[in-house]
Amino acid sequence: MQRLWKQQLQWDEMFPVDITLEWEQIAKDVQLVKDIKIPRFLFFDSDNQFHLFGFSDASEKAYAATIYCRYVSDTRKINVQLIIAKTRVAPLKPLYTDSTIVLAWIGSPASRWKTFVANRVPKIQTLSSATQWHYISVSANPADLATRGVSSSTLLTSIWLCDLKFLHETFPFQRDSSVPSLNDAVSEESHCTLQSTIVPKHLPDTSDLLHKFSSLSKLKSIISHIA
Repeated sequence: MQRLWKQQLQWDEMFPVDITLEWEQIAKDVQLVKDIKIPRFLFFDSDNQFHLFGFSDASEKAYAATIYCRYVSDTRKINVQLIIAKTRVAPLKPLYTDSTIVLAWIGSPASRWKTFVANRVPKIQTLSSATQWHYISVSANPADLATRGVSSSTLLTSIWLCDLKFLHETFPFQRDSSVPSLNDAVSEESHCTLQSTIVPKHLPDTSDLLHKFSSLSKLKSIISHIA
C-alpha cells in the first residue's frame, strides 16, 4: 500500500507487475494465518513475580510495538507470553529515529531537543524512568519482524510467538553499556539564536524621524528597538 501511495496511481490504473506478483504471493501465504494461535489467558498469583516488557522498532516500511509479560510461578518456572502488538505503515516522510539515540533523548531535559522530540520526551519521562529503557539487538527484538515483514510460515516459528530466551536470564537486566552519549544526539538538539543590535550613542533628531516613516505605529516600533 505504501508503494502504491508513492507511485500515486489512480483508482483505474493497473498495478505494476512487481507489486502484482508480490500481492499474489501474500494472498497465498495468508492462508497459513489460520494456523497461528496466540494464548490469551493470563494467570499469576503474585505481583512481585510479574513484569511487562515493551519492544518497539521502526523502518522505512513500518513501525511497530509489542508487549510481553514475564511471570515466575511458585515453582520458579519462567513464563513469557505475548499480550498485545500493534503495527502501522510508516508515513511517506522518512523515519529518522535510531533506538540508541532515543535513550540519550530520554535521559536529558526535553527542552534541549527540537520540537518533534521535545513534544514527546516529557510524556515518556512522566510515565517511566530513563533506567527502564534499554537497547536490544535486532535478532532479539520481536518488533523488528513487524517492521521488516515476514511470511505467515516464518511467523509460526519466530520469536514473535515463541519464547523470548533472553527474558529467562537474570533479572533485573544490566543496562547496556553501548548507550550513546549526548554528543551523539546533537542532530536533534535545539539551538538558541542570539541577535545583537548596535545602538548609536545619540538618538536621531525626532523631527528627522517623523519625515522617514509613514505612520506613527512604525515610528513607535523603531524607537522601541533602539531605545
